[in-house]
Amino acid sequence: MVHHISSGQLKIAKVFTHKVADTHKKYVDTEKNILAALDGLFPFTIGLHFLAKDPERLYLIMPLVPGGNLFDLLYAKGPLGEQSTLFYSSQVVLALEFLHATGFVHRDLKPENLFIDANGYLRLADFGMVKMIGRGRTYTFCGTPEYMAPEIITFKGYGQSVDFWSLGVLIYELNVGRTPFEGSDVREVFENALNINFRLDNNFSPQLKSLLQRMLEVDLSKRYGNLKNGILDIKKHPWFRPINWLLIINQKMEAPLKPNIEFFQYGINRKETEFVDF
Repeated sequence: MVHHISSGQLKIAKVFTHKVADTHKKYVDTEKNILAALDGLFPFTIGLHFLAKDPERLYLIMPLVPGGNLFDLLYAKGPLGEQSTLFYSSQVVLALEFLHATGFVHRDLKPENLFIDANGYLRLADFGMVKMIGRGRTYTFCGTPEYMAPEIITFKGYGQSVDFWSLGVLIYELNVGRTPFEGSDVREVFENALNINFRLDNNFSPQLKSLLQRMLEVDLSKRYGNLKNGILDIKKHPWFRPINWLLIINQKMEAPLKPNIEFFQYGINRKETEFVDF
């Protein structure tokens, strides 16, 4: 967290040493450029306010998202249940719809990259693995193993459909508290994903079971999000029926959790601040 002196605002910073930034220049530049391009364009993606650097580090300065990320929320509270998962995943659906419409594929969708804003809504972050592919294909082996689609694992080339697989994994995890294809090592995780070896919890509603079976599908000709109707098959699925998409995009639906903003205001007013000043 950083304090922007001229505006008096709190912001967050992603920090790279210059050595790391130079070594991973391609990914740092990609994230910097995409964050800058997305700033202010869509409510459920995070943007870049400005860059800062000192002799040792490079800082990507972004708006404050005081609620932490969904991984931390899962760790603190355990499984979120279908109602909260429905609320959060609806925003991820809209964020992916926006990114895909602009030609991007995210390739690293997971709870750690979804942050809770001051109003309790999500912001998709971490664009280091994002790539512009349009409706084409790419072959780069990348991502987080538990969320990687089979077509990435098998080096077959892939398109935006990999994000829908990751969304299915995310929805499962938010409901259960663990990923569906977990294993003792990466090899076992990949084998479980390729063989669709996962268990549908008995507490899942029939609608949720139906959606997961259609999203965690190896056959791309059957995977929801990749069919003729695209992402509309997901948005119109019975599990999402309670969602009013207009209320969600305008952030008018009550969020299940809102961060305590007073904590951050207390921090900036302390004499011995823990924040970096710019």
